[in-house]
Amino acid sequence: SGEPVAVFDADSEPSAGFCEAADAAFGGGARAVQGFVDPVPGRSLLSRIAAYSEIVSQRMTDRLRAALGWGVPLRGTGMVVERGLLSSALARCATFVEDLETTLILAADGVRVRPLAASVRDPKPESGAGIVRQRARWLAGNAAAFRVRRKEIRRLMRSPSGATLVCSLFAKPRSLFFSARLVLFLALLPLADSAPVAVIEGALGLFLLRDLALLVGGLAVVDRPAFYLPAVLAAPVYPLVWAVGALRSLSARGRWLSARRDA
Repeated sequence: SGEPVAVFDADSEPSAGFCEAADAAFGGGARAVQGFVDPVPGRSLLSRIAAYSEIVSQRMTDRLRAALGWGVPLRGTGMVVERGLLSSALARCATFVEDLETTLILAADGVRVRPLAASVRDPKPESGAGIVRQRARWLAGNAAAFRVRRKEIRRLMRSPSGATLVCSLFAKPRSLFFSARLVLFLALLPLADSAPVAVIEGALGLFLLRDLALLVGGLAVVDRPAFYLPAVLAAPVYPLVWAVGALRSLSARGRWLSARRDA
């Protein structure tokens, strides 16, 4: 049951030494690890935005979680899990987003997913339409997982590690939450003389600073900042992509929405 099993997407390409790095991590006591998913953007600006978001999430959010001794989420490819754990988790999965469900199941059972420095190249959809379909599939999967994994979610919400993991998995798109927080912050500003409102304003301000740090500060952690700068500048339109994706997810009715097709 302790034998590790690696999972990759069919079009993913693990880096040289990936398996050796995973073996070393398991030799050090790990039971589940997640490799760095190195996104390969397509031609469109939306593909670039999607890649930027994934890189920043891993190099900032996941690194912070790891520094605190908290687990990171599984990302569907480049993940290595102890065979017994993986078999048990998959047997309990009830949706088509097994990586999300397995993340919740392992975390609720007290198993920490450790980040792995080794990477796996993961091509992003070439077209904007592919990005929309991918978001639609994610949203449909998230909604399904939220329904069937309520017990694990309730358990995780009792601790900072678990609560932040749940938020990182389901509080999407981040750009939409940023817009909502900004609108609320500005609306409450005239009432900031009230102590309760001032506390709320302070909390909103901290969240806004964090969001800006992730958006703009991400340029310091990507390998090609000039390449991704247009993606940062176009970030305000990204919630529209998720909105269209949400509409597509409602019409999917459980069908698999491929993000690789061009039409």
